[in-house]
Amino acid sequence: MELGIVQIFHEVLSQRCAPFRPPAMAGTGAAPSGALAPLVVDVGANFGFFSVYAAMMGCRVVAVEPVPRFLAFLHWSLAANGLRAVPFPIPGLHPSATGGGNGGGGGGASAVVVVERVVSTVSGENVTMTAPRRGVWGTASVAGTANNIDQDLETIAVESAGLDEIVGSEQVLLLKVDVEGYEPVVFRSGEQLLSDQRVEHIVLEYSPGMPETLDQVFPAMGGKAPVGTEDPPKMLLDILGKGYSVVHLPDNFAKSGFLPQLQDPLPEFQEVTARSVLYDIADLAWFRNFSGSGDSCPWPSELRAVNEGAWGGSRCLRAPEDSHPKDETRSWSSQRYPETGVGNRACPYLPASMMVRSRCRCLKPDLCGREEELPVLGVLGGKTYYPRPLTSAKDYRVLISKGKSDAKKAKIYGRVGKKIIQLAKAGGADPVMNAALDTLLRQAKDLGVPKDIVERNLKRATDSKQGDYQEVTYEAYGPGGTGLIIFCVTDNLNRTASEVKPTVIKSGAKVAEPGSVMFNFSRCGMIVVDGTTEDAVFEAAMEAGADDVEPVPPEEDGQPSTSYKVFVPVEAFAAAKATLRQLGFSVNEEDSDLVYKAAAPVEVDDEAFSRCEALMEKLLELDDVDSVFTNCDGLVA
Repeated sequence: MELGIVQIFHEVLSQRCAPFRPPAMAGTGAAPSGALAPLVVDVGANFGFFSVYAAMMGCRVVAVEPVPRFLAFLHWSLAANGLRAVPFPIPGLHPSATGGGNGGGGGGASAVVVVERVVSTVSGENVTMTAPRRGVWGTASVAGTANNIDQDLETIAVESAGLDEIVGSEQVLLLKVDVEGYEPVVFRSGEQLLSDQRVEHIVLEYSPGMPETLDQVFPAMGGKAPVGTEDPPKMLLDILGKGYSVVHLPDNFAKSGFLPQLQDPLPEFQEVTARSVLYDIADLAWFRNFSGSGDSCPWPSELRAVNEGAWGGSRCLRAPEDSHPKDETRSWSSQRYPETGVGNRACPYLPASMMVRSRCRCLKPDLCGREEELPVLGVLGGKTYYPRPLTSAKDYRVLISKGKSDAKKAKIYGRVGKKIIQLAKAGGADPVMNAALDTLLRQAKDLGVPKDIVERNLKRATDSKQGDYQEVTYEAYGPGGTGLIIFCVTDNLNRTASEVKPTVIKSGAKVAEPGSVMFNFSRCGMIVVDGTTEDAVFEAAMEAGADDVEPVPPEEDGQPSTSYKVFVPVEAFAAAKATLRQLGFSVNEEDSDLVYKAAAPVEVDDEAFSRCEALMEKLLELDDVDSVFTNCDGLVA
């Protein structure tokens, strides 16, 4: 049992789902009448442990499991815990219509929607799966991607459905995906769900070594692997680019057999960055360079002579042993973790023949001592045996910049979507009859908001279950005497408060009383103009009625700024933008907005600056938070 994952589930679900847990399940039953419990989607539910756990916590649950043998155990698990199993709805019937969650159903039992489908990018087709009759049942997979031939395999055909189709327009509190290397396909099938930022938390299995194996197996079988070699790292890059923070859960936590103290705070995890994922992609080219027929192994002859089984053979390059040492997603051994080898392997439990190969210290000198003493080991990981990174520093900057840009766009799209619902509910969804909505839709077009997002939110506005969006502002005392203004747009004030306040407190900051921080800021319009000079923009800004002009710091040090922020009174915001356009200036619509401008920036030391920056990033990850403003010098809007 993966008991570390249980602690993750408990941390995420305990507060949010508890009000929907009926008293019969030791819950409070204090949820507002008619409200729906938060939704958990479990893709790869297997025998249903995590689905049952989430349902017993009070959440609504959609459990996706296509393998008949596993489904039998899943249904047994549900019945044993007094939970109703509801089959995947007919087209047009959404999971929320089944009565799932909030104690709905006969005898007070909650319902779990069971989807007996393979999640794929194309719905309604038959997908081939193989499931073992013996051995590790968890390796059931699409097209046998994770099976061994000695597992007595059963081949089955299962109908497919996309994640977007299964979830519909719902918000998802937690999405778990564990499908034995098929995860990239699952996430591609939920592109709309993720782009709309409707998933708060994701737990997934990352299998970067799987496609390297598939590349060898499927061509020999005359077929094409369902997941390409670069799909897993590209999947992580896409998730990072959508504004998520990604951390690595080591095996000694995630798959721990020791029951965790569920009330204890989660331990600190290593962050997975875009840069580290790029090394996965670099590894692929490195592996391909030596994968062709007749190529020789790159390892020194001295190593092969001592341990041919580990360093030689037909597949002398393999993951994770030969991944780049800077590839954090594979986890290279280091002085910080002396008992851990590549792939987070526990060194003391490895066979002696694989200890040095896995970058562990030799714990059995009579068997691997000579291998460890070879001087060539000292240069492994250097220029001689490993390639230079295939991505330059400039490419890294471009990637990271793109990730931030994508996150910013997603925030803008979410903001526009909420505003569409707000105005449409107030004055009707027909822009011909609703002037405010018509103006907003024109602005959305200028911002490049996709048409389907606009149409989907117009439809949501007519749904009787959709709550009204309203604006709420929180104030906080930040690190080093700084202040923060947290501006939110929400359809659930209780949810917003339960997310924003703990985030502030856990970061070492303090929630402030209304007005105690706000007096340090003024509400104004900020217009960003690109591709100009200070003299030109200053003269035009004065004509447009501006109060102040500031340069936007350039990305490259030592380069002059070509973008400027023009601050104007709130009531003059729209007119000033129009004036600047008429004068020939390029207005950056994405960055131009109403802001809270600090009256006097507060200088802080490096530590306080980093803490303040991290707090702002964590707040902006919350769906209900629209924008965050601070008077911390260097982070000022």
